[in-house]
Amino acid sequence: MSETPDVIAYEPIKVDALFGEGHQAPAITDDAPTLDAPAVPLGVIPSEEATEPGAEEVEERTIDQSREEVEFIPEEAAEVLEELISSDEIGLDAQAVPMGRMPTGAIRPPKPPPQLPRRVKEGEVVLTQDEYNELTTTKHDSIDDLDCALFKDNNWYKEVFTEDYFRTLPKNFHKQTIREVEFIIQRLGAEPGARILDLCCGFGRHTMEFAKRGFNMVGLDLAMPLLQKGLNEAQRRNLSIKFVHGDMRELNFDKVFDGIFNVQTSFGYFNDLTNYRVLQRIFRALKPGGRFLVETINRDFVVDDLPMRIWWEGTECLILEEVDYDFMLSTLQIKRSFVFEDSNRDPWEQHINIRLYTPAELSSLMRRAGFEVLELNGDYAIPGAFFGAASRRSILIAERPVDE
Repeated sequence: MSETPDVIAYEPIKVDALFGEGHQAPAITDDAPTLDAPAVPLGVIPSEEATEPGAEEVEERTIDQSREEVEFIPEEAAEVLEELISSDEIGLDAQAVPMGRMPTGAIRPPKPPPQLPRRVKEGEVVLTQDEYNELTTTKHDSIDDLDCALFKDNNWYKEVFTEDYFRTLPKNFHKQTIREVEFIIQRLGAEPGARILDLCCGFGRHTMEFAKRGFNMVGLDLAMPLLQKGLNEAQRRNLSIKFVHGDMRELNFDKVFDGIFNVQTSFGYFNDLTNYRVLQRIFRALKPGGRFLVETINRDFVVDDLPMRIWWEGTECLILEEVDYDFMLSTLQIKRSFVFEDSNRDPWEQHINIRLYTPAELSSLMRRAGFEVLELNGDYAIPGAFFGAASRRSILIAERPVDE
């Protein structure tokens, strides 16, 4: 009988608890990053070393225990965008760079940057000294004035990925999931037994299909309701999966995975600098020769049809979805209004903001993070083909080089 899946509470991730004694992630430092530097750690350095029990001794925690026992790194501590990242440094198209609101009135010299605390407080914007120096130009007087140049992380995903998220999903994913998993396996070049990370796994529909085919699966997500559903279903199917309750911004693996995939437009939730750092951490988590697949909405496909406003039927509710695109910030902005069949439930709204990259922009970010970009696809049904604005998706495959 297969090992039953478990949920590993995020503290952040203790790699020995996942893979047994002997794995060691590199030390976390506070050095300011450059776009050519290796992965830069974010958040708070854990005060304890990773535990080192054997796999059979790992403490199993229930979801409720995890909620009560785990002290999380503040998720609201958003990384900030380097001011108007120029195409000379990062290779982004000019129109894709967030511009923001320019300050008006007299321009005053910047104040000296403050010393930043080691541990961040909930909700504050976090900068390293060098990042502050770079952002604090004649346009800004202090961190408080940086709103005019930043794409701010408002943590919208915390309100979206709850129990009500399941109301927005199709009734049957089975055929779609099989087609997508077969494509991902082929493009990752993975064989059964390989260790694969489903990054932002949700309730694990891809994770479980991979596990069913003999892969050593780890699924990571920040939304506990989705992980709970995945855990229950994996137990029902008797599948061996390690589910990790964690934040993609805090990956702490070093050369662990043979492949990593991030699909269903789960990339682009943060500002450009944080998205770039996520790519650095993904790169570090891969073994040399390991591949990364990322799927996003193809920006050129959607912008011509926006703004749009549609009604659609969810589970025991009607949903009004209003979609627009902010060309200044290069973000897809979605407002969902729910009207429930249950008269005791009040209508409510969700707001979603996703940074959409062109294939050229995302490829440039990935190369800066160290990847070799191998291929661009426009759909799961036609491997190796991309049809520009006619392709609904942008699916990039990249590799961590064997000889770095």
